[in-house]
Amino acid sequence: MREESDRLGEEITGRKVLLASIEEKRKGMEGQQAGLSESVKTLRGQILKKVSGIRECKVGVLSLFEKIEQWEKELETGLVEHRRNEETLSVHREKVEALSNELKEAEASSKYLRQELEDVRQKMHEEEVRSSEIQLKLQHLQDTMRERYGTTLSTSITGGASEAPRRRCLEGWRN
Repeated sequence: MREESDRLGEEITGRKVLLASIEEKRKGMEGQQAGLSESVKTLRGQILKKVSGIRECKVGVLSLFEKIEQWEKELETGLVEHRRNEETLSVHREKVEALSNELKEAEASSKYLRQELEDVRQKMHEEEVRSSEIQLKLQHLQDTMRERYGTTLSTSITGGASEAPRRRCLEGWRN
């Protein structure tokens, strides 16, 4: 009986040790479960934050797509405006080039006309010199006639003689 009692005592002691060990494991597992529950809570909170962040990002992405569309439209409008401005600039350049050519032609014509005017002035000067020579000759003839014959030529002849060369030069210049 004693043997049986010792054996039962050892068995009870073994079972108590086993029970204590199981109890210890249970407490450890409960601690782990509490830690895991806390981790699950934390992870759920993080997941909710991430989901909320994803939703915000989706809204942000949609907003960015709308902005990109708007910018593309503005860019297209800008390109159309730029093309229109380039065409206008091209037309203005052609006009400026045409006006520049006209100006060159006008300058050449002006140079030619100045040369002609200078030639006409030269001819007028020559005609005035000739007219003066004729006037002097006429005066000399008048003086000679007065001395020799006692009479003078009519003054209307001298007035007409001085105007004729000038009129002829001006008419030639106008033509």
